[in-house]
Amino acid sequence: MATPKKVGLLGGTFDPIHIAHLQLALEAKEYFELDEVIFCPAFLSPFKENRPPMASPEERLEMVRLAVQDIDFFRVLDYEVINKKISYTIETLEYLHRQHPATKYFLILGKDVIHSFFSWKEPHKLLEMAQPLIGERGGQETFMPSQASAKEKEILQKGFFKNHSIEVSSTYLRERLAKGVYCGHLIPPKVLDYIVKHRLYLTL
Repeated sequence: MATPKKVGLLGGTFDPIHIAHLQLALEAKEYFELDEVIFCPAFLSPFKENRPPMASPEERLEMVRLAVQDIDFFRVLDYEVINKKISYTIETLEYLHRQHPATKYFLILGKDVIHSFFSWKEPHKLLEMAQPLIGERGGQETFMPSQASAKEKEILQKGFFKNHSIEVSSTYLRERLAKGVYCGHLIPPKVLDYIVKHRLYLTL
């Protein structure tokens, strides 16, 4: 029997995508020997209904495409953007499983996300469908959600890995872009060119 393909899923608003997103995906791929990583921009996060992204879903999707287009093992999924509704990871995973039932999926998460993981839609089912891969920065204490069962804590523990990316947020980048200060060290060149050309993030 053929070995199942191993695919990581990295979802997010990506408003805008930046080098820390790419570094997290790359380190997860290499540490867990994934075949590829799928970036999936959200149409609208259920946690951001009252503060929607500044860039449109289509603009954010295009920025992600530009960021990963030259990397063979990264690809983009437009499923959530096309659906034009609140984006739930469980629904995206179910869609992927229907499309490729033999593939083994992994959820790539930043360390900060694990604090809120059990407030996601159907978190226990998510853990059954995809092993979370959780990037930890050096010096951080491992956090284990109290809502997790003993078995789920074992699953989560298996997914921790060292993430060496610098600490940067899209919020911080939007602030820098609005001020007109240099961001070329934090945003992929093609993405930054797109932002400038389309005059994104000029105001907060």
